[in-house]
Amino acid sequence: MKVDLPTSSALQLGSKIQNRGAVLGVVYRSGFLVLLMFVGYKMAVACSRNVFLQDYIASLQPGLVQVVVPLNSSTDSSLESAKTRTGEQPTKFDTWPLLFPTFPNESVSILQQITENNTEPCYRQRTYTAQVFGLPKPVDGEPIQLQTGKIHELLIVSYEESGRRRCAGGDFFETDLSSDNWKARPTILDNRDGSYAVKFMVDSRFAGLFVFKVMLLFANFHALDASNCTEWSRLEDILTVEIEFVAPDPQQESLPDLRRCTDDDFSLKAWSGRWNRHTWNQTCEIRDDGRFICIDLDEECEAPWCEGKVGLLESNGWVYSAHCKFKIFTRDEAWDCLNGRWLFFWGDSNHEDSVRNLLNLVLGFPLTDVNHMRRWFNGTFYHPKKANHSLTITKIFNGHGEELGNLLGLSSLRNERYRDLLVSFFNGTHTPDTMVMNSGLHDAHFYQTASEFAEEGVDYAIDFWNGLWRHARPAIVYRTTVTSAGYAKGESGHARDGLPNPHKMEIYNRIFVEKMQELNYVPSLKVVDAFDLTFPWHYDLNHTDGVHYGREPSKTPWPWRPHHEYRKVTQVGHQYFVDLMLVHILLNAICPV
Repeated sequence: MKVDLPTSSALQLGSKIQNRGAVLGVVYRSGFLVLLMFVGYKMAVACSRNVFLQDYIASLQPGLVQVVVPLNSSTDSSLESAKTRTGEQPTKFDTWPLLFPTFPNESVSILQQITENNTEPCYRQRTYTAQVFGLPKPVDGEPIQLQTGKIHELLIVSYEESGRRRCAGGDFFETDLSSDNWKARPTILDNRDGSYAVKFMVDSRFAGLFVFKVMLLFANFHALDASNCTEWSRLEDILTVEIEFVAPDPQQESLPDLRRCTDDDFSLKAWSGRWNRHTWNQTCEIRDDGRFICIDLDEECEAPWCEGKVGLLESNGWVYSAHCKFKIFTRDEAWDCLNGRWLFFWGDSNHEDSVRNLLNLVLGFPLTDVNHMRRWFNGTFYHPKKANHSLTITKIFNGHGEELGNLLGLSSLRNERYRDLLVSFFNGTHTPDTMVMNSGLHDAHFYQTASEFAEEGVDYAIDFWNGLWRHARPAIVYRTTVTSAGYAKGESGHARDGLPNPHKMEIYNRIFVEKMQELNYVPSLKVVDAFDLTFPWHYDLNHTDGVHYGREPSKTPWPWRPHHEYRKVTQVGHQYFVDLMLVHILLNAICPV
């Protein structure tokens, strides 16, 4: 404060100074009280939004904070908050094995959120960045330590550019927890208030060094934009941290064993699995035929992660398990499972890979005999040594109403000739006994909005198939669409930030599966979550060309599809075991315990 002193006598000056001191004392005390009131008000506002303490600590160490998340923003209360918004309780995901959180009527809730987006001030604020809360702070650059066999809960919070916490959901975060022998996507729940609950746990048998990553791929539901979603993709690293998982007691019991999957285990809308391995060959090289036989084909599964011979996956020891474990079928076991069956595949081009890999890598037919099947195919295959063993396979591509077309997806059913073709397989006395189906990546190109996909695509498709299933009742396996892959934003042709991006396909998967499960007269419906199966491998193109995970083995530069214009050639040959694992999971669904 600036004070102008009058020119007067010293006595008058002293009196003025004394009076000024008294006044200033009152002013300072009053100002201090006002300051306290202001700080208290700001703290109350901030605490009411549950970010004051978190923002303060985050400002000291962005992305890595040592903080106990306040009760009203804990994962448990986030679940309760989500319950109050939907009126339904999500599936429990606080036990082993962890389950992916889902709700009844989830597709209705998702479509409502998309409709609300950008309609009110709360929904108009763009996500600028995010913070992760709940991890201990690293010391001297060393990895943080967490306990094995324990559920760890984190909270991702989105912020506007102004630094204010967002109050609506719709962001898509990619989460990854990986080590040399473990790969998984930690479960994540959108609380619809700008926060996202994350949970993960690691079995004590895999104690060691991990890397945990959180990436913001899309914000504010922009992944669903019809034409310019790539322009909105973020691909922003929110957090990358090394975690050493430690078993505190050498005698600590491992997590409960996983049982082999039964019929009931294929009823979940979404899975939360993990890939792991106990043995591998660090010097494995590709063979001349493009295959990777890295460990003995007779190498047995390590309990409790699978049953059978893990070597048959040609995965260098990797195997996938979810809320239950899967059997790896030998050739004879697969023939016993499929003998006399008629399998009807209806879906995108990933089915082409799965059918070829089933015939070649599982049932033993030479690749040259099965590598050139048309998109529309119907044929019977006989066991080479047992004439009384046979399998009929019909495969109809659903990306277009014409065999060589693309990018129509479920809209292909609007083609009368195409519908007549499908009907011809189900209106006779002998019809397929098992149907494996999905909607596919082509729907992401054709349908402009999620509502259009749900109403004009899914509803129409289910009505069509409903008419056929009332007369011919095959066992139905719905295989969710895979996770589209790629390296980084701007890499031409990559699907990870394109129209069939992971956020859009996860929503499309959820809509279709939920509508299928509403058909009470299809009690034989089984769900196989290929999205979760492929997610840990979608960050590069070593196991996929961007949209396929099972292209035939080949000792050639990869990726090898020149019309995709990929600029990165990462290796000679590629891994195909992800789709081969999917084939065995389908066999588990067709022939469960």
